[in-house]
Amino acid sequence: MVILVRVRVVLTLSQACDRYGMVDTNMRRELKWLRDRGDPAGQPVLLSNGRHPINDKAHVYDRDLLDKALARRLDRQENKVTRTTTSYGTWHNHTGEASLRGSIETALGADIGDFDVDAIEEEYRAAVEARLPDEVTLHGDEFYVVSGGDPQLDMRKIIEAVDFWEIVQRHAR
Repeated sequence: MVILVRVRVVLTLSQACDRYGMVDTNMRRELKWLRDRGDPAGQPVLLSNGRHPINDKAHVYDRDLLDKALARRLDRQENKVTRTTTSYGTWHNHTGEASLRGSIETALGADIGDFDVDAIEEEYRAAVEARLPDEVTLHGDEFYVVSGGDPQLDMRKIIEAVDFWEIVQRHAR
């Protein structure tokens, strides 16, 4: 009988900085970028007992996931060409609400106190950004498109494709 066991090799933040030759703040920025896009490489690993190795405050990351994700990210940065961007409108232009947060507050209404609105906003923003084509970005409540990008995008349809209420359910108090 053969028993296969996958050993998860993990890195602490300082080990990851050494491995990728980055200073702490840049590594934190890259990990946040990955987390915001829902990439599992940006999520700290919990061990089977629910605790991090060393102590509860030490975040560790899966080395294999980081290798792939950061290589992809750094390659994109090196090959990035400076391009002109144009405003593609505000959140209000595409949804009718003044801001992304305003959309959340309106949807939750009187029940707003039953939810972690900051967490909902963060996850909702990341989910919308993940659905945007590469040439479109969301900064604050303003959408930008790289010159030459598709001017016929239906932003409302892209935003509505995100399951807002599923996100809300995860952040009930």
